[in-house]
Formats: sequence, C-alpha cells, structure tokens
Amino acid sequence: MDKIKVCHISSVHYRYENRILLKECLSLSRVGYDVFYIIADGKGDEIYNGVKIIDIGKPQNRLARILLTGKKLRDKALELGCQIVHFHDPELIFTGKKLLQKGIKVIYDIHEDVPLQIFHKHYLPGPSKKIISNIVKHIEDKAKKNFSYNIAASLGIYEKTRILTDKVEVIYNYPLVIQEIKSWEEKENAAVYLGTLMKVRGLLEILDAALLTDVKIHIIGNFESQDLEMKAKAHPGWGKIIYHGRLPWVEAAAICQKAKYGLIPIHLSASFKQAMYPSKLFEYMMLGLVVIITQKEQWQQIINRYKTGLTIKKVTGENIAQALNYLNENPAITQKMS
Repeated sequence: MDKIKVCHISSVHYRYENRILLKECLSLSRVGYDVFYIIADGKGDEIYNGVKIIDIGKPQNRLARILLTGKKLRDKALELGCQIVHFHDPELIFTGKKLLQKGIKVIYDIHEDVPLQIFHKHYLPGPSKKIISNIVKHIEDKAKKNFSYNIAASLGIYEKTRILTDKVEVIYNYPLVIQEIKSWEEKENAAVYLGTLMKVRGLLEILDAALLTDVKIHIIGNFESQDLEMKAKAHPGWGKIIYHGRLPWVEAAAICQKAKYGLIPIHLSASFKQAMYPSKLFEYMMLGLVVIITQKEQWQQIINRYKTGLTIKKVTGENIAQALNYLNENPAITQKMS
C-alpha cells in the first residue's frame, strides 16, 4: 500500500524551522507518512532525515512572493500528488482554499495572532493598520471554518478559533528534548538571545545592556527588517555582541548550552498580552540557562514556581544589565536557578 503523502508548505519560513521541520515533519515521517516540506528560499532541494525538502525558488521581492509564490507552492503540491497539505503562513490562505477545491485535506497551522501582528508591521502606515487588521480577521475567520483542520500554537489563538469552529486543536511549541546538557562548570560567563531580532523583543535594549555589563552576550537569529539591522549595527553596544546569524536548532542549542543566562526581554505590547508562553522560556530552561524575562503574570508564575531566573518590570538596558550583573555576582544562587 502506498504511503499517504503529506506536504507542509511555507512561503516565508526557514527550511530548518523548529516547529515545522524538526517537530511536525519528522514526527510524520517517523510514523510512516511520505513527507514533503515545500519552501521558497532558493537554496535547492535536499532530504533531511527522510523528509524531502523541495525548493521552488526565492521570490525577487515581497510583492512577487505574495503574488506568485502561493501559486507555485500549490502547483508543486498538486504535482507531487499530496493528499494532505499543511500550511504555515496567513498569506497562503487563498492557496489553501484552492487546494481544498481540488479535494485535498488542508490544515492551517496558526503560529501567531495575525490580526494583532498587523499592528507591528513596520512597513504599514499607522492609520491603515486597523483597517487592514479587520480585513485580515474577516478573511482568516471565514477560512478557518472551511479548512479541514486548524492547529493553534497558543491557548489564546485556540480560544479565538474555537468560537468559529470545532475543527481546531492547540499544539504548544514546546522544545525538543536534549538528553545531554552541559554541566554548570562547563558553561562560560555569557548570556544568549535566540530568535528573530525584533524591536518588540528588546533587541535595542539588549545592546544598551551590553555597554553596562561585563557578561558576554551572544545573539542568534535574523533581523526582522533591514532598517533594524542598520540601526542595531550602528549602535555602540553592537561591538560587544557576538553575533552568529541564523542557525539550525542543533547548532543554536550547542551555543546556548555554553552560556549561563538566557534573555527574553519582550515589550508587553498587544501581541504579548494574551495568556501564552514564549517557546524560548522552555528551551532556555531545558538547556540549563538562568532566564531573564519580562514580568508578566503567566511567565512570572513559571519563574517563581521553579526558581529558574529573574523577571524585569520594564524592558530597559539598565534593567537587563542589572539582572545580569546580579546573577554574575551571586554564583551560588545562579547555579541553583540553573
């Protein structure tokens, strides 16, 4: 009997994306599905532990991506004869609807609260954000009702989707378990930030903090925009940062393991006021890092219950540096937190 073919498709995600490739695709492959991950990064095809990564080519710009990439992804999924298509980007909603019309089961993996995310798009003029957010919400809500299934990455997204349809389940983005963790004695006096480099996630404040502490700071990830990249690299604190760029999870985890502290200085904007947990909180804890995170009720409950770090009331360079310096000056307390 032929294996059921499943295609995960994305127009914007990284080919070694933790949630998509390492958790979802590999899990399907291990239990006997024929799994494809179709992407658009221009880096060519490859086979990753049995998962066939298919590259349809990188679009020249954002407009080309929005207008052309969805059709290319759809055509490739049809060409491969996939019976189930699981997509990860809201801009592929119309692609998903087209695939539904072809009799294919379509799953929408909702990583973020998209209507709220609109308010943080730097390239959109301020007055237009509310209008666009409402339009996106209308389109997305209607589509969720029609898709074969929806997967929510957080409880907040699940609850908003559950109002519309019972074809939904929450699957949290918990970390992949690493069995062998470096001992405290093997770690260096360093902090790490892992993830997309964004203003709302405290990048500029981390650079401010670098000027106020002797603790080394590693940064792993890609910039959300060229404008932020230019601003960050012109910052006087950039010279004290060890920047690794974007790395596959295994390589990123190896760097994180060598550090003592993990940074999650998120500004509590509308996007982060729902009851959700940053995946980095659990990844850092698993790797034995002492966490420095913004003070939010749900996050503070984790920190207080398990005594795994410190919270800061406001995201400033001074507060981040103060937390790092306190941990650095109290090694016995810090080691217990680890």
